[in-house]
Amino acid sequence: MTKIFPLLGLLLLCSSCITIYGVTSDYKKLDPAFHPYLATYEEGKDTISNRVYSITGEQIRQQMQQHDKILVYTFANGCSGSTCYPLATFKRWADENGYKLYLVTTGYDNLGATLNQQLNLPLYAIDYKAYNTNMRGKYRDRFLLDLLQDEANPKTIIKGPYVNLYAFEKGKLTQVSDDLLQLEPKFISSNQ
Repeated sequence: MTKIFPLLGLLLLCSSCITIYGVTSDYKKLDPAFHPYLATYEEGKDTISNRVYSITGEQIRQQMQQHDKILVYTFANGCSGSTCYPLATFKRWADENGYKLYLVTTGYDNLGATLNQQLNLPLYAIDYKAYNTNMRGKYRDRFLLDLLQDEANPKTIIKGPYVNLYAFEKGKLTQVSDDLLQLEPKFISSNQ
């Protein structure tokens, strides 16, 4: 028992030296140099390219009245997985297929990696404050429930296999995927 206390003390000391990203929104860890790039999305107001607007799933759903086709891509800044293509690839697919694109980051960590891609598009971040939690998993699920609330089984989609691409046509979800190359129509990317 007496050996546990020094071990706990060492563990506490080590944990104070480590910064963990991805559990929360990481807004408080955001470099102040990025604060000028942040804004709150407001219905009816113009958005500016390469700004990051906090947005809810409901606000995107409301845009379905104005756009026949919408593609929502939720992603982690600096994603390096095999299906994490440059954001310009998603833009190209959306443009070629007539979709309004919403690139929605799930947090503020590594925001520079996203802003450095210079997309000439507005970017979005899930408005964690609107969902009354700073815990990434919780506010992401609540965002998706908002986005998918008109679907038959939104909880099944959210709790099912991981997906981060949501394609809507005339307000109805038509496709979900974790890989842009699996969406219809098929997309052959020359610069993956």
